[in-house]
Amino acid sequence: MASTAGDVLAGALRAVRAGGGEVRAAFGPAGYDTGLLRAYGPSIAGMAVYMANSPFELGSPAVRTFQNAMNTYAPEASETGGLVAMQAYLAADLFLRGLAAAGPCPSRAGFIGGLRQVADYTAGGLLAEPVDLRTNLGRVSRCLYFVRATHSGAAFEVMPGGDGPDGRQWCGQQLGG
Repeated sequence: MASTAGDVLAGALRAVRAGGGEVRAAFGPAGYDTGLLRAYGPSIAGMAVYMANSPFELGSPAVRTFQNAMNTYAPEASETGGLVAMQAYLAADLFLRGLAAAGPCPSRAGFIGGLRQVADYTAGGLLAEPVDLRTNLGRVSRCLYFVRATHSGAAFEVMPGGDGPDGRQWCGQQLGG
């Protein structure tokens, strides 16, 4: 397995536990990868990852639409639940939204200007909250999903208790400027 940021987090968690250490919390922005579950198993139980897009485990209509598109247009993909595929899908969706916003004869300026007028971008429901592209430049997502490796280390589960729009997102305010 290639070393990734998620692999580093999982490896560190496994090493601390193998050495008898106690880990109260292990979380980061990378590690939402079923390959890590297969490679590390129960040694990464409880490891949490946060993301701005809907976790596959929610099985939401938006996730099902993504998975159906993957099955239709990329049947050769080994996993339709891969985060890299999801991020590429989100980028393509944003690109298509920009083309639509640019009008019938798109230009670079029209594309960017059109996207900067979108007040409610959701990527078809895949984002934790709508993004106002008019005002979000330089801002981080206010709402995120958290998932964690189950006790068996065989799957991820969505961490409950968030205060977001559907009770599964965890929301806050950006600190500083």
